[in-house]
Amino acid sequence: MQGRLFGTRVMLICTIIMLAVLPGCNTGRQSNGETGTGPKEEFQKTTLRFWMRAASKNSVTGRLVDAYNAENSDNVVIEFEVFGENYRNVIQMALAARRPPDVFELNGGLTIAQLAQSGSILPLDDYVTEEFRKNFYPEVFSQKQFYYKGKLYTIPERVSFFRLIYNTDLFAEAGLSGPPETLEQMKEYARKITEMGQGKYYGFAIALKTSSNWYRFIDNICTVSGRLGENGFDWETGRFDFMKQEKVIEYLVSLDREGIMPSDSLLLDIEVCRAQFGQGRYGMMIDGNWQVAQFGNNEIKCDVNWDSAPIPVFEGDRRGKSYMFFDMGKVIAKETEYPDEAWNFIEYLFMHQSEFVRNGEPLRTTVSANVKENIPLHYMGIKNFTDIENSVVFPQQVHNFLNNHLEGDPADVVYEAIFAGEIPIDEGLAALTERYNKALENALQDGSISREDIFIPGFDYFEFYNSR
Repeated sequence: MQGRLFGTRVMLICTIIMLAVLPGCNTGRQSNGETGTGPKEEFQKTTLRFWMRAASKNSVTGRLVDAYNAENSDNVVIEFEVFGENYRNVIQMALAARRPPDVFELNGGLTIAQLAQSGSILPLDDYVTEEFRKNFYPEVFSQKQFYYKGKLYTIPERVSFFRLIYNTDLFAEAGLSGPPETLEQMKEYARKITEMGQGKYYGFAIALKTSSNWYRFIDNICTVSGRLGENGFDWETGRFDFMKQEKVIEYLVSLDREGIMPSDSLLLDIEVCRAQFGQGRYGMMIDGNWQVAQFGNNEIKCDVNWDSAPIPVFEGDRRGKSYMFFDMGKVIAKETEYPDEAWNFIEYLFMHQSEFVRNGEPLRTTVSANVKENIPLHYMGIKNFTDIENSVVFPQQVHNFLNNHLEGDPADVVYEAIFAGEIPIDEGLAALTERYNKALENALQDGSISREDIFIPGFDYFEFYNSR
């Protein structure tokens, strides 16, 4: 059944791209002329296509699209499509065919460096006024990964961070009074639940078929314990050093080899993993703050009681603040015939960010959206997902500047080979360190990023944490 649904989805994607490209087919835009029959105003609508990775038509975004279509004075109709795990492929096919959506989300591994260098998107500088900037946290506009050669191409909407989520029903059944504080504790808690489950449920799960989950696990442990920044980058040296991830990867491998988590982790998709957590199959997993709304609004059926907690660190390690990042920005395609109308729609979404917070969605980059009265504290698990004061954002995501320079496999592919036992941990991490630093040097040489952007003299993770 799953294979049939996937095949249907792929055919649908191909059909959408073909309809967008073939001459004479419906491109999603209406003519401003008076063709056909019916009232004149019906044919004066401007249709903009808007694509996202993961938001249902009944989500907050879907409802805001409906409201915009009903309210806007530009006579614009937004056609909203969602593509899930296939999102990146769909966008790349549409860009290659020179028929991208007018507005689309920066998600699924797409980066500003890639899209701007290829001339696929428009800068937003002419639209972003000083008055507009005042609505946001100051760090939002200092994040260099949203710029290319000094021009701003997107403004992130969401404040994202991760926590350990755990099934309080299984914890109670196993006689566990609260969440683990150390990774050693987490392993023993998970082992106890797995043994109690006798194959029906497991103490810990990680969906490694979804490549971002490698980073969610490894990065969160490394950053909160002051080992590294994101994706192997070390802010203390201004270089990549994947060898500092070795202990964390050894720990993850041990959970698998000791049978503490399910044996199909490499085949487990994140959406399936979330659904199975909601059905009581797993005791713990690491996930993002969007999980609150997915369970709380029944986007994913949840039959268990659960809560969230800070991600554990190794025993003896000092704990810093949790790292957070800004994401979910929208970009305007260079091919659009209606850039002003596209910006007006994006601005409308920013004016209504409070709607997301009120519905249990992650905190937003607009300060006013995150006021206490907007946060629905009755939502299960939400408390630790709104703790923005104990979270910190790094100056930028350095790895996002390497896409056009990195030779060989990205880190997640190497992690998978290590996990599968195909290459030794130290060999794989050493090769990543060498290749990523070579890519970094190339990015520095061509001006994609500057030395001042990545090297902070005297940087100390815990001092940096405490100063924010």
